[in-house]
Amino acid sequence: MDYNFLGWYDSLIREEFIYDSKDESANTFYLKTPLKILITKKVISSLQKRYKTDYEIGGILLAEPVRIESNNVLLIEGVRYIQNLSCNPEKSYQRKPESYNKYIRSCLKGTKDGKRYLPLTFHTHPRGSDEEDILKTYFQMSTSEADQKFSRKIFTLSAGGRKINLALPSILCLVTTSDDVFIGAYGGKIASDNFKEYSEKILGKTINSVMDWGFESESLFKGFLSVLASMGIGFLSFGLENGNYRLHSLAMQLVMMRKQTESDNNYFTITNNEEAIINLPKLGSS
Repeated sequence: MDYNFLGWYDSLIREEFIYDSKDESANTFYLKTPLKILITKKVISSLQKRYKTDYEIGGILLAEPVRIESNNVLLIEGVRYIQNLSCNPEKSYQRKPESYNKYIRSCLKGTKDGKRYLPLTFHTHPRGSDEEDILKTYFQMSTSEADQKFSRKIFTLSAGGRKINLALPSILCLVTTSDDVFIGAYGGKIASDNFKEYSEKILGKTINSVMDWGFESESLFKGFLSVLASMGIGFLSFGLENGNYRLHSLAMQLVMMRKQTESDNNYFTITNNEEAIINLPKLGSS
């Protein structure tokens, strides 16, 4: 990295986009919250087109730190796809190291358009090619232990004799059977490592309570029954025991339906060929 990078990096500190944690991680900088992530329609459309139903893909989202109406915003107008080298691509994503390092460096050093970006790594979860279990889509809206471990990764940079550690969130993407794009931010010390954990935490409810909460809206209740009917499952015979796979998945679906109804886009959201806005609330306020 060069001195121009240091000037840009120091400007992010002055403008309070990032801050020194002052914790046990010496000289580690985190994104300052509250923060919005704005993903343009062009990028969402690209993710929809490149999405694979039977294996994971991934890459880097180019996030430009900007201020819009006094709000800190990561504006994402570009995406770089990186080959998945995993021997089990339907269940995991392993980035091609050469491409990954190349794109990380180009983001921070500066691209041909003269801009620098914060690189947000992303990957997808496949929903499967068949629809005999609609719930699989929603079950996949969860991060694995490997995902969570990577989201805690610290970028270590060297420039002008300075060593800089930078923590950034990761992005998970999934396209449903109706072409809705689920997209969410996790990790980076500013978001939960797992969307299911967040759904329960933000509501302060157990999974069974989430089910009750989802039924508060008549339209959601009808939507839920239609999902059950599409799977040939009767509501009374569904079985709502704690820990049940389908219970957990359906609870997640209800959370997503309710989030759409209430325009709640904290940490994750759903869009369909439109821009996506994800809110990362001030730490401690969610």
